[in-house]
Amino acid sequence: MGTGNSLTEGEVAQINLLHEMGKTQREIATKIGRSQNSVFNCIHLGENYGKNYVTGGHPKTTERDKRQIIKLASKNQYSIREIVGALPKKLSVGTIQHVISESPYVKWCKRVGQPPLTNFHKAVRLQFAKESLKGGDKKWQQIIFSDEKKWNLDGPDGFKDYWHNLRKEPEIFSQRQQG
Repeated sequence: MGTGNSLTEGEVAQINLLHEMGKTQREIATKIGRSQNSVFNCIHLGENYGKNYVTGGHPKTTERDKRQIIKLASKNQYSIREIVGALPKKLSVGTIQHVISESPYVKWCKRVGQPPLTNFHKAVRLQFAKESLKGGDKKWQQIIFSDEKKWNLDGPDGFKDYWHNLRKEPEIFSQRQQG
């Protein structure tokens, strides 16, 4: 890549005219006051001189790799670093992030919280309470009450994000104590 200024349209026209007259590249370069390399490029590139063709690098991921990354992110609930470890091909974290961000089907979102008790659960509890009242006082004297401790059997309290595949139903974060 040259560090000097590009040839002007007038210089390009002058080089083409001198070349058609049969002058050598060295003679043309001394005549217009430019390097032989710039004269050579102008002659051999012709009308494409001055046009920048950026080809880019080789892609690091194939279409199959991209599908596998999206599948791991949306189906298995992997983080970016877990995806890097699960892939047979060694890719960087940035490459994985780029592939996921380009996908129109996957986005990072928070799980929807489900209410602790649904109407079905409330009806079952009411039915249990009514049946328990039929037992009388002797039944309740045999029951020991203690402090209730909340055990999170289904993960943390609400701070659960995941890669959601927009083609599927959103996942629900259950907040019931028994999981």
